[in-house]
Parts: sequence; C-alpha cells; structure tokens
Amino acid sequence: MKMTKKPCAVFLINDENGTMLCTDGLWRRHVTFGNVTGCLKTWLKPGFAKLAARKLGLRQWTIKLAYDGDIINHDGTITKG
Repeated sequence: MKMTKKPCAVFLINDENGTMLCTDGLWRRHVTFGNVTGCLKTWLKPGFAKLAARKLGLRQWTIKLAYDGDIINHDGTITKG
C-alpha cells in the first residue's frame, strides 16, 4: 500500500491579480500568519480550497500545497524544507 504525504497547509491564489485569500475574506498580495484577523486562510485538503474558489466566483485560481518543513513566504512562494 502506497502512503501519500498529506499537506499541512493548502491556500488559494487568485490568478487574475495574484492575491491570496485571508481569514477576514479579503484578498491580499502580502499576507501575515498566525491567529490574527486577516492572516492567510488555509485548509487541510485541496478540495476545500477548490470549493471556496468556485463559491467566490473565481475564473482562474491556483491552489498551493505546503508540506511539513516547508516555508510559506509572505508573497505565497513555498520553499521546500
């Protein structure tokens, strides 16, 4: 049986303007992290991010996956750890 690695964080990027969805429902180019209002909105499964993109009416989007040890920068780039 093949074990697949599960992502620790899944987040959504609007491809039309390069912004990321935050917990307060706003889209930002540079995000913060933690438990404060307005930090990056994350999910545990890509399906939830896809559902959110469809509900928000996005035409083009990217779903990024971060795994244990990866670093997510303020602009949404992921550095593999």
